[in-house]
Amino acid sequence: MIVVMILLAVVLIVSGSQIQQLPIPYVEVVIGFLLSVFLDLFVKSYGVYSIPRKYLNVSTDSFAIRFLFSVWLSSGYTFAKIIKTMIVPFRGQQICTVDDRCSCVKYLKGMFISRSNQGNLFLSVLMLVLLTVMEFCGFELQQVPYGGVIIAAVIFRVISRSFEITYAFTKDVLSKNKETNSDLDKYDRVRLALCSYIENVLNFGAVYYIFSSVNSNLEANVGTSVLESIGTATISRVHQSGCYFESALVDLQVVTTLALVVLSLATYLSREQ
Repeated sequence: MIVVMILLAVVLIVSGSQIQQLPIPYVEVVIGFLLSVFLDLFVKSYGVYSIPRKYLNVSTDSFAIRFLFSVWLSSGYTFAKIIKTMIVPFRGQQICTVDDRCSCVKYLKGMFISRSNQGNLFLSVLMLVLLTVMEFCGFELQQVPYGGVIIAAVIFRVISRSFEITYAFTKDVLSKNKETNSDLDKYDRVRLALCSYIENVLNFGAVYYIFSSVNSNLEANVGTSVLESIGTATISRVHQSGCYFESALVDLQVVTTLALVVLSLATYLSREQ
């Protein structure tokens, strides 16, 4: 699965360099990428907000290396990894045993994962609602001020989130170590996978709407785009496109769906705990 993700990343980079259906200035592409990184950081900040600061230990060890090598592919996973590394037992708890401290840390990490998952789903819903309102009001993305920034931010965030979902769930399922880093049981993980599945549908619904809205030969409609995304997510009717970049994104949605349904849900339901 990791090899597939690397190949998809290469395909996205190559096809993205040949894209012609999204005439976006490079400046707006860069700003859109930075905006998507900020949105990922905002969601992770929401996830860590309820954790007492005494349980957070800010360390710069390997921060720069991890950030520089992975933020371009999935800023969401990068921030999640950094924050989970920051969660440590409170040093002032002298009366707690080692087991208590581990349980406490696992609880905090589980809370962070759950809240981040909810934040991502809420952001995806909000993103699709905004596109729906723009469509209802008759606004076209290319005519909206900084529309290229919005387009780039949505696409970069969907790519980042897809890689985060695929890598995180696949790593969790294929891990040989049965000891988990959080206190989430199999029912919690199934709920996370289901929320991520719904989020996956909404994210790519927004992407398909963007491509149809900038293509003069297609009629842009949010509802139709979501239905296309549902068809691809259920692998019953994979979305067809004449654009190499959009086709690569369709493949990314299929891989993300397989990671969620075939690997994650099937494995979690078969676990005892």
